[in-house]
Amino acid sequence: MAHPAIGRMALRQPARHQNRADITVRVVRTLDDLQRVSVLRGLTYMAEQDCPYDEEFDGNDLCGLHLLAFVGKEPAGTLRLRFFNGFVKLERLCVDRRQRGGAVASFLLSHAFEITARKGFPRVIAHIQERLEGWWTHIVKCQVVGRQTFDFSGYSYLVLEIPLPKHPQAIQFESNPYVMIRPEGEWDHEGILDPKSSKPQTSKPLRAAPTLQPASPSPINARASRSGARVQRPTRITAA
Repeated sequence: MAHPAIGRMALRQPARHQNRADITVRVVRTLDDLQRVSVLRGLTYMAEQDCPYDEEFDGNDLCGLHLLAFVGKEPAGTLRLRFFNGFVKLERLCVDRRQRGGAVASFLLSHAFEITARKGFPRVIAHIQERLEGWWTHIVKCQVVGRQTFDFSGYSYLVLEIPLPKHPQAIQFESNPYVMIRPEGEWDHEGILDPKSSKPQTSKPLRAAPTLQPASPSPINARASRSGARVQRPTRITAA
């Protein structure tokens, strides 16, 4: 898999891991994939950094967009995006310790930047651990916003801003409606709701409309007629 054209522009060395054909990234759309995300984050944040469960799984996982990276067939890394007014928050980035070295993280980030730019957002914010500032500035074209730190879960954090280039195919209010209703991140591929070039004709013939026929006189109707009483005749519906 190659880095996406726009997303790669926010990386400092996009060509460094370009030939990693064994790495793939996809948007999380199933409960199975969401479980893979949970396992990776549990191993990284809870096992390695002693993060409490309720802090790691903070109630925002069903409100955000998750990306999942694979090395071969095995899940190797993940991150989460949440969308705000004019910017996107990048969070919960983690990589399986057996796959660390920069490649998996760079593919996750480039795909996150591609999706963010395609949605029309010009910048990304990330709250990074102060001790990892050097890693972030080595991988991504970014800048620390001020130097004021804030603390939670036993670590000091900085605010990082990542500006993104304007995407030439950013989804706009006037964009094709079929593009908007396609699965997230798959806007260039025909979706299940796209109009088909030729719809198969049904082989089942149409049924004719039912006709109304007067019913034959019943003994009750006949007696009523002889007595002079007016009785409304029932009708029988016969389907063709």
